[in-house]
Parts: sequence; structure tokens; C-alpha cells
Amino acid sequence: MFLNMNKIDIALISETRFTSKSFLSVKGYTTYNTNHPSGNAHGGTAVLIKCNIKHHSLEPFATDKIQATLIKVSGKSSDITIAAVYCPPKHQILREDYRHFFSQLGHRYIIGDDWNAKHLFWGSRLITTRGRQLYQAVKELNLECLSTGEPTYWPTDPRKTPDLLDFFITKNIIINNTSVESDLDLTSDHSTVILNVNDKIISNEAPPRLYNKKTNWEEYRDIITEETQLTVSLKTVQEVEQAIEDLNKLIHSAAHAPRMREHLTEIIPSHQFGFREGHGTIEQVHRLVDVWVPQGSILGPVLYLIYATDLPAYASTTTATYADDTAILSTHENQDSASDSLQQHLNLIEKWLRQWQIKANTDKSVQVTFTLRKKTCPPVKLCNVEIPQTDDGKYLGMHLDRRLTWRKHIWTKRKQLDCKLRGMYWLIGRKSQLSDAIFLAEGWGRRKKPLWAVHAPGHTGVSDSQTKTSETTYCSGESLKLESYKAMTPTSVRGHFGMEMPSARDCLWVSLLDTSA
Repeated sequence: MFLNMNKIDIALISETRFTSKSFLSVKGYTTYNTNHPSGNAHGGTAVLIKCNIKHHSLEPFATDKIQATLIKVSGKSSDITIAAVYCPPKHQILREDYRHFFSQLGHRYIIGDDWNAKHLFWGSRLITTRGRQLYQAVKELNLECLSTGEPTYWPTDPRKTPDLLDFFITKNIIINNTSVESDLDLTSDHSTVILNVNDKIISNEAPPRLYNKKTNWEEYRDIITEETQLTVSLKTVQEVEQAIEDLNKLIHSAAHAPRMREHLTEIIPSHQFGFREGHGTIEQVHRLVDVWVPQGSILGPVLYLIYATDLPAYASTTTATYADDTAILSTHENQDSASDSLQQHLNLIEKWLRQWQIKANTDKSVQVTFTLRKKTCPPVKLCNVEIPQTDDGKYLGMHLDRRLTWRKHIWTKRKQLDCKLRGMYWLIGRKSQLSDAIFLAEGWGRRKKPLWAVHAPGHTGVSDSQTKTSETTYCSGESLKLESYKAMTPTSVRGHFGMEMPSARDCLWVSLLDTSA
């Protein structure tokens, strides 16, 4: 699964611990392995290569100090030797040992895996004796070292420090056509290192075949027997040619006959995939779903949060998620640096989306720059699609504008309150027979007050004029039901309805997200 998901063409494996009785098989790949010369279950290497890549195996290199599996891949320009190497840590390996090993690989090669050698040259934390010997051999032979510069070994002993032990050594490979990256999906104490090489190789062409192992010769013979007409006239040349042509057509059509009968196709249409009990269809073929969650249920967002709990984070950004709505905040004094941090985080999320086969709705995604300056942050991309930039965005019911004045949010909520007020006029109008107590419990408590409670956190940083607009809208409906029908003040609203009206200094940004969620 890991190989297919990351589109790995050649996999190098070290410390396989195979013996002569061990066997490894992966569908779509050819496996070559080299065991420890003692035959015991320790050390050893293996190489997995896709079956469609033209290659051949070489004589394995197996000593107590170095074990390596070698294959040669056919390239357009020249062949490349690929080697998986493992150097056990208990042996002393000198520069001459490394030079002897490199001399067995030819003029163009790529070697990678666990060297158990540390040197600052390829990004390790310190320099060891073995690392110094390997560095000298690399320099003398004009080789190149390719690494991520990050730790690849994660010891289980807390007293030990992670370090870089896994990297690639190449010869006559254009460095500009390569890139190295780490992958932490596997559970080994060594993280996976992926080398991308932009080179042309020769693929194996599948030989043409008239049939395969799934060919049903009995069914083919029955179709030929049933469809062949033996009572045709063969008196003229034209009749003979027509009979030969009909026989050729029958032979070709029988070979491509569908494996499923036509009446089965009519009974089980291909466009159905599953239905709940009590939901009818035109064909009336039910495949019941035993376990399901209805849309809009409380359990739905919880299940999604469990599924997306490993959403990648980034040090320079802040992530806010609720169900499938996600907001990413990147702050910096420089707009280019802010967009760069945001793009780096989106790259991690894009890789995570591909891994779990989740599709992001880029059409509904927006990028908003919150600033009092005139400059706007550069655009960012998700899944190779540029996210459109707007002056405001909506997240969890809150309208966030560029200058965070909350003007659009208050205007939107005021329109919603006006619609609610018009719908409640038969309850709170002059001719209403409801008492004030019933009105407060039924009309205000169930209809308008919940909507205003969602609107209240938006008062953070609101100007006095916007606050007055909100409070006036809040009071307009209640003033109709009072005996005097006079306009109410915010103070009287607090006293009558028991709801504290927040001011611009009462709420923080964190409260906005928590309350809306």
C-alpha cells in the first residue's frame, strides 16, 4: 500500500534479517535480496523494483562488514546500478573497504540505505570514525551525497539523540535532476527517505497474447457451436467468400463476448450502489445499508474529527477546525513571509489529502488578508489550483472582513433579525392577545434570542456606530410588545430580558471561535 500510494518505482530495504528460508513477494514488484554471509537472521538487504522496468540482477556483495543487493536498470542514455546497502554498526570499516565496494558498481550508480556512519558533510549531528573513513572514500572518488539534512534514526532509548544515518551516494547522476524528501508514514525506528530522479528508463513491453489464464475455452466453444450455420449454400464463389467472412466475424465476436449474461445485466443495473430500507427504486433491487449516519446528525462531525485527527500542523501557522470547515491563520509583518508560511502548510495538507483520498473543495475556499495596510498577501495554491482572494470570508457563521470592523457581519445579522421580526409580527403586534410573560418565553426565547446569541460574539473591536446599530435592532422587536410601545434602551433590555449585551471591549478573538463552535 505504501509503495502504490507514494508511486515508488524501486524500494531499497536494509536489515531484512532474512535467511535461506525467508521469502518476500509484493504484487507488481520483483524482489531481490542479499542475506548475511553467516546465514543467520541478522543484517541483509533487499531491492523491490516494478515488473515493467527493464533490468537485471547483479552479483550480490555480501561480507561481514557490508551487505548490498545490486541490480542494473536500463536507461535511455546509459545503464544505472541501484544498490541497497547495510553496514552493521559493530564492525570497523576502513576507507579501503568502502573503495573496494564502490569499485564493484560500475561508472554510474545510486546507493542508499543504512550506512551507520555520521558526518557533518551529509547532515549528521557529529562526526564518527566510520563517518570520517566514508567521507574520505567519497571525496577521493568524486562521489555525491544526497540527504534530507534531517534525522532519519529515531532511537527508542530516550538517552540517545536522533541523527541522520540513511542517505544516498551517487556517481555520474545530475544533481539538478534529483530531490530528496522524508516520509514518516511507516512505524520503523528509521524514517523513509525518498529520492526522486528525473531520468528516462526503458520499460518492458508485454508480449502480445491471443489469450490469457482467464480465457474460458468451454464457453468459447459453445458460442462457436451455437452460432455457426452449417446449412448455407456454397455453390458459387461469392457464397463461399461470404461464408468465410461470416465465420471470421463469429470467431472475433465470440472472443469478445461479455462474461455476464444480458438478463443478469438487466436485473442488476450497474448504477445502483446501496439503499436504506423503505426507499424504493425503479428496479426494486435493494442492497440494504446496515450502519449509516444521517446527514446533519451530531455524530457525523465527531466521526469526521476522528478520521481527520492527524491533519498536519505547521509551526508558523494556526489551524482552526470544526467538522469539515478548516481555517488556517498565518501572521507576519511581511506579507510575502505570511503567504510563504501559509503555502508550506497547504503543501503538507495537500499531501495528507492525497494519502487519505480526500478531495478539498477549492471552489469554496477563499484567501483573506486581515490588515490595515493597503498591500495584499500574494496568492497561494491548493492542489495546483489558485485560491481566490476576497475582502471578506465566512467561517462558522461569522463574516470576517479585511479590516475586522464586523460591518458586514452586523449587517447580515440585522437582515436576519428583520426577517424574524416580520415573521413574529402576528405575535408581537398591537393586536396580539399574548401576555408579556408568554411572549418572553415563547416568542423571544425560542425565535429571536438564539439568533442574537450567535451574533453577540461578533462585537469584538466593533465601533460605537456599529454597536448602536446592533443594539437598536435588538430593541426594535421588544418595544412593540410593551404597554407604552416606546423605544427601549440597551439598559432596559438587560433588565427585562436577562441578557448582557457585550460591548466592543467585552469579548476576545478566542471567544468568537469558541462561542460559534
